[in-house]
Parts: sequence; structure tokens; C-alpha cells
Amino acid sequence: MKSFFATFFLATMATTSFAHMEMSDPPPLRSKHNSFVTNPEYSMTNPLSDTGSDFACKGFLTDLANGNVAGSSVATWAAGSSQSFTIEGSASHGGGSCQASLSTDAGKTFKTIHSYIGNCPLVPSYKFTVPADTPAGKAVFAWTWFNKIGNREMYMNCASVTITAGSGTPAVAFSARPDMFVANAGNGCKTLETFDLLFPDPGPDVTNDSTGTKLPTGTCPGSDGSSGGTDSNSANTGATTSAAPVSVTTPASVVAPVSPTGFTTSIVPSSSNTVQSGSTNPKTPSTPLTPSTNGECGGSQTCTGSGFGQCCSKYGYCGVTAAHCGDGCDPTLGICGGTGASGTAAASGAVVTSGAAKTTGNSFLVSNVAGTKADSSDVGSGEMVTKTETEVVYSTVYVTDKAAATGAAGAQAAVNDVGGRSTFQTVTRGT
Repeated sequence: MKSFFATFFLATMATTSFAHMEMSDPPPLRSKHNSFVTNPEYSMTNPLSDTGSDFACKGFLTDLANGNVAGSSVATWAAGSSQSFTIEGSASHGGGSCQASLSTDAGKTFKTIHSYIGNCPLVPSYKFTVPADTPAGKAVFAWTWFNKIGNREMYMNCASVTITAGSGTPAVAFSARPDMFVANAGNGCKTLETFDLLFPDPGPDVTNDSTGTKLPTGTCPGSDGSSGGTDSNSANTGATTSAAPVSVTTPASVVAPVSPTGFTTSIVPSSSNTVQSGSTNPKTPSTPLTPSTNGECGGSQTCTGSGFGQCCSKYGYCGVTAAHCGDGCDPTLGICGGTGASGTAAASGAVVTSGAAKTTGNSFLVSNVAGTKADSSDVGSGEMVTKTETEVVYSTVYVTDKAAATGAAGAQAAVNDVGGRSTFQTVTRGT
């Protein structure tokens, strides 16, 4: 006879939790990496508001006011020189497309100096050339990112820099370069999930490293005002060119996922986003990989050998569910398909995973525990009731019998996760 138990969770992400992506060099305004900043802002990894209220630069351009030390220049670049910027973090949302831009009018306007289509920010460093005719003086360098997987968002970090006179004649004048692309920020333009953004006007300097792109939808800058969403299929060469990107085919789905045995879980998401398969050609990490210590995969962390599970989901977290090991699973950062779902991590059970989850210090807030199933195995002193995902990550969640018996406070203390945010509801049936 099957028993039924349902657990409803209201989850929010703690301010100190997941390491999304942020620019570390040149150190941005308000960044913990900026030596001129005395009170760093710890929302650097958050996207811009979907209303556009904090565009541009998350509202930090006020630091550029005369006499404000926090807005001091952190780098000096000669016009025409080769430079690079560095990105850190591990929740890369499947990559996406990025731009490097410069403003010479204190952030009122930005000109695109390089577009990176696909697999950004999946490697730490990105090269670009400062246009030879960039006006000398104070400038603002901006890194912007449109994530491939997850909510439709725009990320932006800005750094105060100084441009010195250089030499050379560019093919396209600085003033004629396209404006920085803006979407998902209350301007009527949206990017499409599961595809790398194809910028309507990427400018003359482009790095194309995508296996499948789509134009944005809505009324977008640099487009003809049509609805957008047109396919562009291009070869994944990773080459830097001065022309528009070439076309490539969209990849096939990865190996079908294997569902965990003994449980069936239905998920009612807080939004209408549809989960689809991610890229089957992820960027190979360029740095040595070590087993994940916080449940995240990406950068230098792999799920292989970690206590969180062997599969790296498309959201950048380790686990053993079908959501981790199926569509979008990254084979360069773990094991995908049936092997990952039933391998070492799954066999090791709740003891390893629960203990690892506790080390993150991140907790879900339980609004109501409707019921629980008696624990007869004494595995990890509790019953694994569900593995679920909200917005960012498929999370391993544990609710113990003791927690249910001691009320909401006990339940909150006993529910641990390896990632996730936003609101979700789950209904779980056990056998």
C-alpha cells in the first residue's frame, strides 16, 4: 500500500548563499575586490532589476562624483591596447552571451567594444582590444551578461578606468560602434531561454562560441523592431572575428534521465518557465578541477568525487536526481545519464549528501509540513522526502521525523539544501 505525504516549502535564498558570477578584474564599483571601497556591496552577483530601475551599473555610477574616492580609477589602458577582464563565481546558468563596453560620458551612454556569443561566462578571462580612437580620459568599463538558463535577466558590473592616447586607425570609429545591448530590464526587449543570445548588432569585434543562438524578442535596440527569435546556426569555433557570427545547428538532447527509485515528485513552479535541454557541448574548464565543497559545479569545481552527487545540472549544482543527470547535465563537470543517477552518490544515500548540505549553512524556510513518513532505516537520522528545483538549482532536501514532531522550528533546522531560491511548491509520493 502506498502512503501519501506532501510537503510545501516557501524558499528564499540567503544573502550569503550562492556564488553567481561577478567581474573581479578590473575591480568594479562597490566591489569587495576594489581597494578604494570601504563598504563593499554584496549584491554584485545579482542581476539588474527587471524594471530597469538600477540601470546602468546597478545604480553605482553616483560613486563617480568628484571627490568620491570609491569611484577612483582602478586601471589605465592605452587606446589600441589588448586588455582582458576576469569573471569569478560558479553559478553560470549554462553560460550565455556577454558584452564588453566603454562609456566616456560617466555612464550616460555605452559603446560595445567586444561581443562574446555563447559560452560566456564559462571561462575565467576574456580578451578584448580597446578601440584605437577611444577618447582619452576617464571612462567606465562595463561587463554585461545575458544568461542562457533560468529567469530572463541582465547582469552588469562596471569599473572606473582611465584611457590614455594611443595610435592606429580603427575600421569602425568609436562613435559609430553600436550601443551596448540592453534587455530584460524593463525596456520591452526579452532574451529567450536555452539559447545563447544573438546580439542584433554585435559590433565589429565578435567572439562566436555558440552551438545555438536566437535573436531577442520584443522591441529591442539594434534591431528592426520585429518580434525577433530567429534561429542562427553556427559553427562552434570559438574564433574572434570582425564580422557577424556564422550559423550552427542546435544540439540534440542529452541522454534521457533516470528517475530516482521509490519516489515520484511533481513540481509546481512559481513561474511559467519551461525547462528544456541545455547545450551538449559545454565549455571545457581551463583550470584544474577539484571535487565540489559547497554543492556548486563550475569554475574549478566538479561534481565527480563530491559528496553532493556526481551529476552537474544545467543550473550549476551537483546532485543525483533526473534533473541533475538528465537534460542539460554537464559531462565535463561530472557524470550524466543513468550512470550518474545511480552511481556512487546515489548509493551512498542521505548520510553523505545531508552532511555535505549542512556545511553550506543555507536553510530553506518551511511554511508547512503536511505530513511525514516514518523512518525505518535510520539513514542519516531522517527520511529523504524530495529532491526538487526552483529557478536556480535542483536541491536535495531532507525533512526528519524528529523535525516534524517538534514543530516548525525543528523543521526549519532540519531542512538543508545545496542551492536554490525563489518560491516553489512540491508534492511527493513515497512507496
